Amino acid sequence: MHEIAAPASAGGTALLRAALAAATRAGELCALVDPEDSFDPRPADIDLRRLLWVRPRDPSHALRAAEIALEARFSLVALDLARTAPPARIEGVHVVRFEFLRKRRAPGEGIWARLARCAQKHGGALLVFSREPQAGSFSSTTIEIERDRSRWEGSAGAPGRLLRGAGAVAAVTRFRHGAPSAPIRLHLCWEGG
Repeated sequence: MHEIAAPASAGGTALLRAALAAATRAGELCALVDPEDSFDPRPADIDLRRLLWVRPRDPSHALRAAEIALEARFSLVALDLARTAPPARIEGVHVVRFEFLRKRRAPGEGIWARLARCAQKHGGALLVFSREPQAGSFSSTTIEIERDRSRWEGSAGAPGRLLRGAGAVAAVTRFRHGAPSAPIRLHLCWEGG
């Protein structure tokens, strides 16, 4: 199990898409569990013939769908919880509280332990994308991303002001097989006019 934790507009979705694109281009079958139905299939970076797109109605169904996809031996199962509204309880699971979407602490470790064991048992990779780290010690790798400065052309408030670049700071904050990384600054620039 691996995690990407990033606030909105920091590049977390781009990293999730890049993982799915690389896996589908390599010929792997992947599943995307998307409870908010926020995936945009239009960019041609992901081979949609190799992607099962699951759009469950709530987080409890999303967690179960991820488990089923791992049991079905999909190579990569991406669980997008980044926009999921936190319910008070998930039925059928040890009172897992989704307050963790607002806090750094990750209660409800039982579900993460179960998903990590399922991924290991069936030889799949589970990639969890959320706003804050969720799985704690059950995650093999956690990548945290924060927004950095944007680069603008033109004066603030002026008509015709253009966004010319965006930045982010990323770090591997948990890596089971080694030390965490130092922060890495990322810059995406747009050229031309």
